[in-house]
Amino acid sequence: MQRNWIGRSEGCDVVFGLVGGEGSEFASEAASSAASPPSSATTLTAFTTRADTLFGVTYVVLAPEHPLALRLATPDRRAAVEAYVAAAASKSDLERTAERSSGASAAAAAGKSGVDTGSLAEHPVTGALVPVWVADYVLGSYGTGAVMAVPAHDARDAEFARTHSLPTVEVVVAEAAAAAAAAAEEEEEGEKEQETDRSPGSPSIFTSDGVCVSSSGAGLDLDGLSSREARAKVGGFLSERGRGGPRVSYKLRDWLFARQRYWGEPFPIAYSAEGDDEGRDHPLAIGEAELPLVLPPTDDFSPNGTPDPPLAALAEWVHFVDPKTGMKLVRETSTMPQWAGSCWYYIRYLQPWNDEALVDRAAADYWLPVDLYVGELEFFPFFLFFWGALPSLECFECFFSSFFLVAPSGFFRGGKGARAAAKCATFPEAKMAAA
Repeated sequence: MQRNWIGRSEGCDVVFGLVGGEGSEFASEAASSAASPPSSATTLTAFTTRADTLFGVTYVVLAPEHPLALRLATPDRRAAVEAYVAAAASKSDLERTAERSSGASAAAAAGKSGVDTGSLAEHPVTGALVPVWVADYVLGSYGTGAVMAVPAHDARDAEFARTHSLPTVEVVVAEAAAAAAAAAEEEEEGEKEQETDRSPGSPSIFTSDGVCVSSSGAGLDLDGLSSREARAKVGGFLSERGRGGPRVSYKLRDWLFARQRYWGEPFPIAYSAEGDDEGRDHPLAIGEAELPLVLPPTDDFSPNGTPDPPLAALAEWVHFVDPKTGMKLVRETSTMPQWAGSCWYYIRYLQPWNDEALVDRAAADYWLPVDLYVGELEFFPFFLFFWGALPSLECFECFFSSFFLVAPSGFFRGGKGARAAAKCATFPEAKMAAA
């Protein structure tokens, strides 16, 4: 559950140059800064977990909420892009990504929606220009909110390409097919382009790892490499040239864990107070000497007319100086949603008198996991197991959910059954606590 919620993805940032369509806001801005070197203001970064398919990019897709979506729209496309962005804003992320859990028919329906901005992106290796589209199957909350579309090797990209008559270029094949592909290229070298540039209506896509083909040019040769080898090579190539490089991305939603209310566990995080953005891109952990960080007292919990949490109004608490570095810092003012602490509080019942640790390991080995729990699915103290504080990843031997029936009888039982009475009768600290 936690692994899927966090959604860790190892991939690569790919930086595309941008060519604004005539009359677009982006084109006007680029013209006024033509003397400046390429920067984030004149480029577009896409995150991908399949850098081995880089030579198969035939278009780029922006999430409707991406800041460049409207700026890249040409005058003749502006109205359509604005209408599409407004329509997407009324949908939830779940609606926009329903195809992930609703089968192929839903995927087909979702994959068709999108609008061309009229602007182009420059491939970071070949220099080829590909169109920039806006489509709601891309989410602004994941990666960079931009996708390099490779319809030959991604199901949603393939459906989108078929619907909008965009080209498909195959650049990865199954290992068994690699030898045959090489032989075919030798015999029909003159028809290579026709072999790889398939018609948009072609239903064949290959989404697994394989061997790279038709992936050579501009100093980067991936032909014959496995997908894993190619991804590593592409990451190094882009890093050396300042066009991207390896990166880890997460699907973890800030709004799910960070609450804009007073009551909750304060985040032990601070940011530099220097600069206009207050160093928000570089969070810093506060020193261990300051832990645990407790909520400052206040009598005012009312909204202040801004998105800022109540803690933001406590200036003396928010602004402080790092005693080690002398750096001026500002604290994170959102709070954790209480279950950050409550997911493991039950373990403290084993030894509430222990001033040295959460619980002694001998007591944890004896009492845990809990025999029976009736409640909700909020107890997942995995971090304590990996720190060596708990004997098992399992929290409970027998779990009865308040909301889900997980068996005909309404509960699921582990193999050891109830042992609480025997434990209380034999464990010395239990007798001491009872006394």
